[in-house]
Amino acid sequence: MKSTKIIKTIVFGAVFLIAATTSSLQAKESSPFKEGDIYVGASVGPGFWGGAMIAGNFEYAVSKFIGVGGLIGYLSYDEKVWSTTYSYTVIPVGVTVAYHFTFIKNKNLDVSAGVFTGYYSYSVDSTSTLTGAAVSTFAVGAYGACRYYVAENIALKAKLGYGASFAEFGVDFKL
Repeated sequence: MKSTKIIKTIVFGAVFLIAATTSSLQAKESSPFKEGDIYVGASVGPGFWGGAMIAGNFEYAVSKFIGVGGLIGYLSYDEKVWSTTYSYTVIPVGVTVAYHFTFIKNKNLDVSAGVFTGYYSYSVDSTSTLTGAAVSTFAVGAYGACRYYVAENIALKAKLGYGASFAEFGVDFKL
């Protein structure tokens, strides 16, 4: 059942990115990504192992092509194995660097590809007599993202790849 939801999420994201990119190639206006702009946002997405992830992000446009930023997320889910329930918590914190494709001439569309590096904190508790455990790890990944502006400073966001989740959907605000 979970794999069906994951596949639907990936297909929806891919269709959104293809539709947005296709419409943008027909437009003749400039990209909304501008040097000096600051973006903040929130997103949700399926967890890698289960549950739903929520995340906050920011990005600063250091040039008309490059954005640097960060993210923090939270994911919690439970799993029952025989008579024991395990509760997992994952907190990703990371830094992002993205290249924005400004050759796509659409005033409402911002398409980018980037890299993520960060730190994941994992913890698990159980209903059995066993004690909980915690571990952390370093992570590196790549992603593709798309912002579609529905107003001058408000954009819907889709992101596929590695970061806080493998697929994120949310809203970004240009400050």
